Amino acid sequence: MMITTYRASILLACLAAACTANPPTAARPTAEAAPAPAAPPTAPAAPPAPATATPAPAAPPAPATPSEPATPPVAAAEPTPPTDPALPSLADPDPDAPAADPALDPSAAPAPTAPIALVAAPIVAAEHTANWRDVVTLSAGTVAGGFQYFATGVLAGEAPNFFTLDAGGAWGPVAVPAPPGKPSGHWPDETWAVETGHTRDRAAIPRLRLHRLRGQSRWVPQSLGADQWVETDHLGPLRKSWNVGFLAVLDGSLVRVAGNGTPDPALPVVRGSISDFVESKAGDLYVLSNDGAYHVQIACADEACVQTNSIPLPQGGWEWQQSIPRQKHSVSIGLHDATNNLTNHLLHYETGGWKLEVLPAGGRLVALWPTADGGMWAQTETGLLHRDPAGAWRSVALPADLRPSGPVFAAMTGNMSELVVVGVRDGAQVVLATAAKTQAAG
Repeated sequence: MMITTYRASILLACLAAACTANPPTAARPTAEAAPAPAAPPTAPAAPPAPATATPAPAAPPAPATPSEPATPPVAAAEPTPPTDPALPSLADPDPDAPAADPALDPSAAPAPTAPIALVAAPIVAAEHTANWRDVVTLSAGTVAGGFQYFATGVLAGEAPNFFTLDAGGAWGPVAVPAPPGKPSGHWPDETWAVETGHTRDRAAIPRLRLHRLRGQSRWVPQSLGADQWVETDHLGPLRKSWNVGFLAVLDGSLVRVAGNGTPDPALPVVRGSISDFVESKAGDLYVLSNDGAYHVQIACADEACVQTNSIPLPQGGWEWQQSIPRQKHSVSIGLHDATNNLTNHLLHYETGGWKLEVLPAGGRLVALWPTADGGMWAQTETGLLHRDPAGAWRSVALPADLRPSGPVFAAMTGNMSELVVVGVRDGAQVVLATAAKTQAAG
């Protein structure tokens, strides 16, 4: 009995040892949960070859499988440029917008260091024969001196024998006192004159006084600043504004006279000093400046604007003469070349910026007039030129039997519908008219 019990104990011990050495399959760790086998690792990637005369290429190693492409596919994060052009959008640059700033757009071309000087384009005018109508026939010598010059409006003769063409087209005398100085502006509603004189003392300092015509019957002195008479050493340029009133540079500021509440413009920042200016119908100010050379520019409030917008004129001594408004923002100005004593250049500020033109050799400008469609007329010493709104010129022939009267033998009616001329025909003076803005080419 004791032997049987001893054998049973040995059998149980052997079964327990066998269970401990070989656990059940469910209790064994799986391949996913098991750590990496302790077998020796595969051969590492080929170590870098020793340096040789030819360095290893930078390209990635060739793929292991020949069926894969030689060039790795583009990563999904790298955009592929479109093959077709993009459709227009509101983000596309406006073709009329200023050029991109290279500091903000590295692809833009660098801006020029300074504006390019204007080059005068020769005026090439096509010959044109206009249709002239008779306005009135006068006795010989009635207005031998021709017309007084205004941007618009017709006033002929000299004091005390002035004649006008009224709004209804009737010709007749008008009792206007002699202007105290050279008149300017529009006849008869915006007519101005500048009187010159000297102080009544031993110094005899030059001075001037501004007048405005009232009711076609009297010249009324106007105050410039606090005074009517102003010594010229306190004054810079002064000129009729095509916006409202009269403008003058007085003691370093721009002063508007008879502005009907319109404020004085700020004095522009320029190169050197202001030589002259003109104000458009809309109130845009355009400036001629001089720092040893002459420049033209829009009104600027700072030096950065001047650097960008101050345009050099050709070499020479330049003076502004006649100026006219053309529609709201454009102006045209006659330029006197003081070096050669010729008024033979025309300066325009219009669509596209500044433009400079020059008459054929020997031509001299006498007067300028605007037309309602944005064109203009010019009178030389001997003939007439018409410029249409697109900038094309025509040489308009006077009637063959007409001999012009006076230095200024043409004038623009107040409503800008007709250009009139005065001259001698068959021993009598006649006034003729042609349409102001319908001068067809040819």
